[in-house]
Amino acid sequence: MRELKPLSISDKYLFDSFLCVENHSLSAYSFSNLYIWKDLFDINFLLSGKTLYVFFTDTSGMFLQLPPLGSKPDAPELNDIWEMMLETNAAKDSPYATRIANIEEQDIPFYRDLGFKCAPMSSDYVSLRESLSSLSGNKFKAKRALVNHFEKNNTYEYSAFRPEHKDECLALYDFWMREKNDQKHSKIFFGMMQDNFIALNRLLENATDLGSIGRLVRIDGKLKAFTFGTMLNTDTFCVQYEIADLGVKGLSQFIFNSLCRELNCKYVNVMDDSGIIEIKKVKLSYHPEHIFSAYSAFKK
Repeated sequence: MRELKPLSISDKYLFDSFLCVENHSLSAYSFSNLYIWKDLFDINFLLSGKTLYVFFTDTSGMFLQLPPLGSKPDAPELNDIWEMMLETNAAKDSPYATRIANIEEQDIPFYRDLGFKCAPMSSDYVSLRESLSSLSGNKFKAKRALVNHFEKNNTYEYSAFRPEHKDECLALYDFWMREKNDQKHSKIFFGMMQDNFIALNRLLENATDLGSIGRLVRIDGKLKAFTFGTMLNTDTFCVQYEIADLGVKGLSQFIFNSLCRELNCKYVNVMDDSGIIEIKKVKLSYHPEHIFSAYSAFKK
C-alpha cells in the first residue's frame, strides 16, 4: 500500500495550490471544508506526481472525498488507487464504501470512460451576492420585512469573531441544537447537527489559519447569532455556518444579509441541503442563480 500522509493545518498552502488550478463551484473544494472534519474522519492525502488524492476514512471504510486534484490520472494509476481502497475496505459491510465523492458534472464523462458509474449525491445552492445584499424586488419582499423588523425592534451589535469568542459560539450552537431537537426532527438530522458541532469546534480553533471569517450578533450584550465562511474561488464565497436564536424574529435573515453586504465577490455558495426538506426550502427561498450537483463514482 502507498504511504499516506495525515492532513495537518500546515498543508493548506499545498492544497490551495491544487484547488485553485480550476475554478470549482462545489463547497467541498475548500481546504477549510476538508480540515474541519478531522475529528470525525481519519483524513490523509497522497501526492503522486502532479496529482493530489484526498482520502477520508471512517467506520464504513475509505473513500476519496474529492476527485484527484491537479493532473488527471491515467487508468492504471486510478486503478491502483481504487485497489488500495478496496483492500482497506475488504472487511467492511458497506458495498458503497469505496467511491470517489464530490465529482463535478463536467467531469462525469472522464469517469464514465474509465468504467465508473456516477450517481448524484447532493447539490450546492449558489446565489448572486448582489441580490442577497440588496434584497431588492418583490421576490425578496418577505426577507426585507424580516430584516427591517429585526433592526427596528432590537438593540444589537454586529461584530467580528475573535478566538476568545469560541466558548460563546459553542454554547449558542448547543442551545440552537436543543431548540431544533424540540421541533421533533429526525434522528438523522439530529445526528448531523451533532457531527457539525464537532466540526464547528475544529473551525473555531483554527479559523484564522483556515482563512475563515466569522461574524457575531449580540442583542443587549448577549450572543444570539454567528456565521462563518471562506472564499471558495476567485468569485465565490462559501457560507459554512449560520446559527441564530430561533426565538428572535428576523435575526437569521439579518446576519446573512449583513455578511453579504460586506463581501466583495459575485456569488455566495450556501452549501447543500443534506437531503432535509426544511433546509432545501430555506435555501430555495433565496432564489439561487445556480444549483450545482455533486456526484459519486462507483465501479459497475
